[in-house]
Amino acid sequence: DELRSVRRRGDEDAAMRRLLEPVVRWSMLKEELEEPLAREAAQRFFNDHGNGVFSFKPEYDTVEKIGEALPCEGGPDDAKNGKLRHVLWGLCDNRLALVDENCDGGDSRFYLTCNMLHSRSFTLLKNDGSEDGLLDKDKLNKLWHEYFIHRQSWRLSGIEYLSALKNAADMLVCAEDLGAVPDEAYTVLSQLGVLGLRIQRWPPGGGPFLRAEQYPVLSVATTSCHDCSTLRAWWENDEPEGAKKLLSEGYLDKAGGQGADFSEKCSDIWSQRVVRSVMQTSSMWAIIPVQDLLDMWDELRSSDPRDDAINRPDAWAAGQANWSYRMRLHLETLLDKHSFN
Repeated sequence: DELRSVRRRGDEDAAMRRLLEPVVRWSMLKEELEEPLAREAAQRFFNDHGNGVFSFKPEYDTVEKIGEALPCEGGPDDAKNGKLRHVLWGLCDNRLALVDENCDGGDSRFYLTCNMLHSRSFTLLKNDGSEDGLLDKDKLNKLWHEYFIHRQSWRLSGIEYLSALKNAADMLVCAEDLGAVPDEAYTVLSQLGVLGLRIQRWPPGGGPFLRAEQYPVLSVATTSCHDCSTLRAWWENDEPEGAKKLLSEGYLDKAGGQGADFSEKCSDIWSQRVVRSVMQTSSMWAIIPVQDLLDMWDELRSSDPRDDAINRPDAWAAGQANWSYRMRLHLETLLDKHSFN
């Protein structure tokens, strides 16, 4: 009933289809695949409903069916099949909710998908007369947060599992508590003395940047991590306006940024100032990724900071290796760099 309540207009069946079925558009296929391959995929795997709207054919409407249709077994078509599989799997998951296939009786149970808020299906929702206007986006957003953040009780299981982890070895445990995290998670981490992770541009709960005094003592302060771009890539490519705000609103004043003019290029001086600002926080630890350390000196920098990312989800689709970053400089070479040492 709750899921049906997000219907904004139209009949209930149409609204439920919009919730449960993958959203596939011709524009999505063209974004992910070169046009000849996109057209081949559209003809083979989808029903064309006109106006650039597609749906999976029944024989390809699950991840398992797609995998069986596009085997990668050491043959000449492995590269092509691998790319198609990756794209089609992503489109198959581009839905807002799932039906519980194991539900007995006449009533059905539905589950919102964990990644719903980040899906293209959710992004496309709008308040108009199209198929994308069947659902109330604001209600759906509130229902997702109500279910995943407020109704789930993470506290007891969190205490149980984290306590077992802490007792298993004499290690200092650090939680990756970034992104959508239930409020009670922070209480559990504090209760067990588990460090959290704090990135200046990713404050808990969203909002502006973290100031030095806002970092909890039981935390690791850092400039970036494996799941985001490096500091320089963020400054120059991802969010130059965010970098400008970092300077204009005084977040770098204590690190030598007060009165300095903003530059669209994250110079080695700016890298040094941001790293210094993280070192000045109230966190117990500061651990800086080697990419951001090397960026503090021009002679040690890579030519393109985007190549320094560790987790690149788009790499696999492009036929490139992911999690493949390696420091370009040998340690012996780095020892000779007096600027770094």
